Order: sequence, then structure tokens, then C-alpha cells
Amino acid sequence: MVNRGNTKFYEAKGMYADSTVFDIFSYRMLLGDPETALTKPNSMVVTVSFAEKYFGTENPMGQSLTIDNQEEYVVTGLLEDIPQNSHFTFSFLISMVSDKSGLSDNWARYQFYTYLLIVENATPEVVDTKFPAILAIRIGEENAAAVKPFLQPLTEIHLRSHLFREMETNADIAYIYAYAAIALFIILLACINFMNLATAAATRRTKEVGVRKVAGAGRRALALQYLGEALLMSFMSLGVAIVLIEIFMPAFNGITGKNLSANLTDGSFLLPALLILTVIVGIISGSYPALVLSRLSPIRAIKGESGGAGGSSLRRALVTFQFAVTITLMIATAVVFSQRRYISAKSLGFDKHHLIVVPLRSNLLKSNHEAIKIELLRNPNISKVSASANMPGGSDYGVPIVADGLPPGETFAIRHLIADQNFIDTFGMEIVDGRELSTDYPDDERGSYLINEEAARQLGWDQPVGKSISIPAFKREQGTVVGVVKDFHFRSVHTPISPVIMYVQPSNWLTRISIKVLAGNIPELLASIEKIWTTFDPSQPFTYSFFDEEYDGLYNREKKGQQILGYFTAIAIFIAALGLFGLVTFAAETRTKEIGIRKALGASVSSIVSLLSGEFVKLVLIANLFAWPAAWWAINRWLENFAYRIEPGLGTFVMAGLLALAIAVITVSTQALKAATANPVEALRYE
Repeated sequence: MVNRGNTKFYEAKGMYADSTVFDIFSYRMLLGDPETALTKPNSMVVTVSFAEKYFGTENPMGQSLTIDNQEEYVVTGLLEDIPQNSHFTFSFLISMVSDKSGLSDNWARYQFYTYLLIVENATPEVVDTKFPAILAIRIGEENAAAVKPFLQPLTEIHLRSHLFREMETNADIAYIYAYAAIALFIILLACINFMNLATAAATRRTKEVGVRKVAGAGRRALALQYLGEALLMSFMSLGVAIVLIEIFMPAFNGITGKNLSANLTDGSFLLPALLILTVIVGIISGSYPALVLSRLSPIRAIKGESGGAGGSSLRRALVTFQFAVTITLMIATAVVFSQRRYISAKSLGFDKHHLIVVPLRSNLLKSNHEAIKIELLRNPNISKVSASANMPGGSDYGVPIVADGLPPGETFAIRHLIADQNFIDTFGMEIVDGRELSTDYPDDERGSYLINEEAARQLGWDQPVGKSISIPAFKREQGTVVGVVKDFHFRSVHTPISPVIMYVQPSNWLTRISIKVLAGNIPELLASIEKIWTTFDPSQPFTYSFFDEEYDGLYNREKKGQQILGYFTAIAIFIAALGLFGLVTFAAETRTKEIGIRKALGASVSSIVSLLSGEFVKLVLIANLFAWPAAWWAINRWLENFAYRIEPGLGTFVMAGLLALAIAVITVSTQALKAATANPVEALRYE
């Protein structure tokens, strides 16, 4: 909590930083000296927005702010706001020498994000080789052998790094490639549609072509005319697209959680890229109609012959490609939805529902956590309460332990969940061997441990209860395993369950209280919890969160991906249906007289509809032959991101094929029915 007088806010964007931070990063300092701004204890550098929040229009330099009602810090520098597309963002920096935890001198704790500028002629690989010797001096050779530091370029972190506890939430280059490929396919589908619709309309323009050729127009002039028309259409579409971008960008940002904008006048590459894309799309979509129409001989053109029969195979191939892409997207959307549903329904090994989490932000609240728990349990709508330092969802620690059965000097890598004796019961976890930690056993405070099944497996313990464990890094001497917890997902299902150890630590370690509530009036319940909170520490504003919402946030990327993929698929289906409509229109127009003769000879409407529809049904069936292998490859690559995943069955592929077939039949039938029910006299009256 940061406050100045009566102005108080919780701030989540503050960091400790070395005084050399301004030598590494090119932040622009508006006031203050970057060389000295963070050299002294209790000094801080703030951004413009942060300064305006607390100081308004006053000059912040030399002014003081109080953090967590304890220490006062003096503002020694003012920075421009950090751009949102920076590798990491912050509102204020506190000098590293202000840290009284001693962690900055403890090389074995790995508590800091470390950045290096290497000299121009050096390579990261060479620098990497220097780390083991440095760490051997700082943490000992045995501990140094257990870790393998490496460097990565700063500009590659956001899209290509997926380490635990990244500085900020990263994106994934795989999604960029996937969305770009889908966008490219949708553009191709639109180009194919234009070709098909243009050639379908060719029967109405053949006489125009003939007259132009008789009047002296050459093939090149005609081709340029049709290319020009396509380019004009493409640029008109660009104008419509820009308007649609402005309309839908807020909704798109809401879906993706981004803050994107399409400013075409800011000198960026966006406008030139759009213009180049528009020209390419116009040329691609106009090239085939231009070639087909411009090659007609004057006599055939004046007779009304479209000359399109020779290109019918290509048009069918293009429609097959359209539906192959559409079916692939349908299958991908169905698999993404099924994987998300599997994640939601999968047993996590604990109960995430009906849990309210309240942070313990002050030492006063931490030291009184037992009294707070007693008061909370007086409420009949609260069934269980637990205090902990972390919880499932990725806030666990990683510190090696020494355990029975390990060779002398060897440690075992394991994740740590630090919680009180009520944690297992509050989160609905299951003990499969031994017992829970309990206040009935005084030794549980400092000398007892719970481990999960995976830890017992990896340690090779058939009888884990009674085995000894110590944690040198936390100065915990040898203690005893008193129970084994059934495996649970303390992170997302992207990663496999790994070893976990659970134990009690002093109250100053605690960071939150988890409250299991019964169904009822939640606003009223929250008001009663807030009343208890302010009784113990009125200086701390009451805040809370619902644990299930926090945990589900681990899958936000999948949720957003499913939504975006769903919209892309809907667009692709619509475009493919338009393409099919164009092709059946072309077929109906070129076979108008044939349909008229068939009807005159007694053919039924249904037989004519079948005649026109049959070949298009075949195209969709052929499209499945290409779509299924492509979809199988793509979805399996995506599912590799999950340690626990569904196995897509044949039913998903069949359903996507049937849906595409149904869309094709409906699209074709509307136009075929129109042609089949037309008066045959209209078709034959000029013969």
C-alpha cells in the first residue's frame, strides 16, 4: 500500500532495482539524475502517471511516500510512462539497497530478474560458459551443479520464452503464426470467391467482350480492364475494412485482452502494408477472370459463349480448397472447445469452488491470523478457513530438499506449498497415507511434512510416512513425513504434476487467508468479513478475490483462442458458402438451355436439383480427404502444449465433414431450385 496523507492505493507495479537499471534500459528520465537516482536507501523513481495520482500538478522531486504504513521513500527521479509493449512495465522503482530482507546477497534463492549488456564482440554462448565458475564461488560447487543458467535475447522473450514466473505474461509465436495463416487462408478464400463470381458473371459480359474486340480492343487491353476492375474492388474493400476495423477494434481488444489500435497516420508500416496487400489481393483475384475473358474470340463472344468450360476444373479445385480450409477450421474449433471443456471438468485434486481469498497485507494481520480465523468461523455461512503463504495456481516456491535415500550431498528438486494445519480440509484435498498436519501435534509447527504421491514416486519411497526431510535453505532441520496427499494440479494442465512438499512456517511467511463459504447472500457475507478485517487492522483497505476465477485465469489464452478461432471459422464458412453460391450460379447459367430442354422433356424439379447439386457434394467429400490430415497434424501440434489432453476421435472429423456437407447442400439447393423451377420457355425462346 502506498499513501501520501489521505491518498491511499494498493500498487502492484512496484519493483526493487539496481542503480544500474538506467545503464541497461533506455527509459527517459524527465527529472533527476539517472546515475544517482537509485543509489541511496529509501529512494524511489516514479512514472508520470504514478506521480499525478499522488502529487497532482506538484513537482514530485524530493516529496515523500509511505509504503505499507512503515517506511518513507523520497522521490529522486521522474520517468516517462513505460510503453505497454515494453518487455515489462512498472509504476515505480525502489533502490535495491533499500531491501532489508537480505535476499539480494543470497545467490541461492534466485529471487531477481537479471539483465546483462554484453560487449559488442562477445556472444551469449561464451558468456554462458562463465556462469558455473561464478556460482561455484557464491553457492558452492554442489549447488552450482544443480542449476544451469543461460542467456536469452531480450527481444525474443515475449513471443518465445515460456519459463516459470516470467517477468510479465508472455504471448506465443505459435499463436501469431496460426492466426496469420488463418488470415491468409481467409484472404485466399475471398480471392477465390471473386474469381468464381467474376467467371460466373462472364455469360453476361461475353457480348461486351465481342463488341470491344470487333472495335479493335486487344487481349492486353481487356485483361488490364478486368484487372483494373478487380483492383478498384479491392481498394473499395480496403475503405470498408478500415471502417469495420474502427467499429470492431474495441470488441476485438475485449476478446484478446490487448490494447491494439489501427492508427494509419502514425508513420508505422501498417498503411504501406495494407496498400501492398490490397494490390496483391486485387491482382490475384482479378488475374484469372482477366485471362479467361480476354482470350475469347470475337465470334464466340458475340454468340454468347463464355469460354469458361476449360476453366471449370480449376474452379472446382478452388472450391474444394475453400471447403478443405473451412473443414480444417471446424475441426480445430471443435477440438479447442473439447480441450477447454476437458480442462474445466478435469478433477484437480482439490475443490476450487466457494473459496474467497483475502490477502494478508500487514504484519499486524499476519500475527493475528489465528484470531481472525476464529472470528470468521463464528459466521454460520463460513465452513472452513486457512492461512497460507501460497496456493495452487502457480505461486509455489522451488527450493531443493535433503531426503532419506539420497546420496550424500545430493538434493531433490521439489515445489513448496506453505500453509497452516487447515489447508488440506479447506481445499478439499485427500490424504492417501498417514495423516494431515494438525494443531493436536505441536511438532507439526517445525518438524512435520506432507508430500504428494509424485514426490514419493520420484524419491522411490514405497513407505513414505516416517521418512526424514530437511530444508537447509530455510534452516529447517530434519523433520518427518507424516502424510501423503493425493496428487493435485497446483499449476495448469499445461505442465505435468511434479513433486510437492507442504509444511507450516511462522506467521510472517503468510500472505493470504482462504475462506470456504456456503451458498447464500455473498454481498452480505463479504460485508461481515470486511467488518472483521477492519477490526484487526483499519489501516488496510479490505480486498478479496474468488479463487476459482483466479485459477481459471490460467486458461485465459485458450479461452480467447477459442473465441477468435470461432469467429474466424464463422467467417470462413460464410465465404466458402459464397464461393459455392458463385460456382452453382455459373453452372446454372451455362446450363440454362439444357435445364429448359430437360424440363420440356418431363424432367422433375428434384432430378434437376440433384443434377446440379451432385457434383458439388462430391467436391465437399473430396475436400474432407485433404482437410482431415491437415487438421490432424495441426491439432496434435497444439495439444502438445498440454500435459493432460483429449484424444480427438473420428467423430469430430465426421461431424465437421457432415456440417460442411449440410452447408454446401443448403447453399447449392437454393440456387439449383431457382434454376429448376424457372419457366423452360424463358430458356428456349431464343432458339
